[in-house]
Amino acid sequence: MASLLRSLVMKVDLNSSEYITGVCGKYSWNSYVNQDTIRSLCFYTNEKQYGPFGRYEGNRVESFSSRIEGGVVVGFHGCIGGGKQLASIGFYAKPGDVGPWGIAGGLSWDDGVFSEVTQVFVNTDQSHNVIHGIKFEYAETNGKRVLSKLHGSSTNSDVVKKIDLSKNGEFVVGIAGLYGPLKGNESLEGIRSLWINTNKEKHGPFGNGTRGTHFASNASKGKVVGFQGRSGSYLNAIGLHTEYF
Repeated sequence: MASLLRSLVMKVDLNSSEYITGVCGKYSWNSYVNQDTIRSLCFYTNEKQYGPFGRYEGNRVESFSSRIEGGVVVGFHGCIGGGKQLASIGFYAKPGDVGPWGIAGGLSWDDGVFSEVTQVFVNTDQSHNVIHGIKFEYAETNGKRVLSKLHGSSTNSDVVKKIDLSKNGEFVVGIAGLYGPLKGNESLEGIRSLWINTNKEKHGPFGNGTRGTHFASNASKGKVVGFQGRSGSYLNAIGLHTEYF
């Protein structure tokens, strides 16, 4: 429940089974700081709506709303403008529609959440038409680059493909692919082909598999800021962490 702590401070206490699923609010031009600022804010949870916190009635007020059906908000980001007023707000989420997709088995891995994905390295086993392994380079908010572990494995005969996303404002928005039995050994399964979709183009396919079960992340107004999945000798499954705009 929401309770008044101080004259201008409100607190929202969530119960043990409650979690945030989105935000909404209103913003308008603020002549005091010479920019748009958020005038009121609400929080959606899986049980109710809290707010609005702050009230503003006037001309040229714009509304915004973003809610993740079946997902959970796990963090917030935004911008503080002039006069230390909130100018924008966004969130990190683990929605239910971002995987991981693939087959059972393998060890779970999770790279976590970063500012952006800057490079992708895909190891493909051409003889079995399968993704042998995958790793990512990420950028933290301070610009530091972090290289993940190889998820899966590699051999000297692998073909390694690299996607460089560090230039021209390109960022990952989703993935698609196929998973199923390996070519020449249908007792084994894995991710057979993979596409990396960005705001600029569609990279891939990596791997030459044409048979299997198709998967794809849903289109959303945001960018991928981390990957998770399962792997063993091959890439078993892959999923995303998404930052919504």
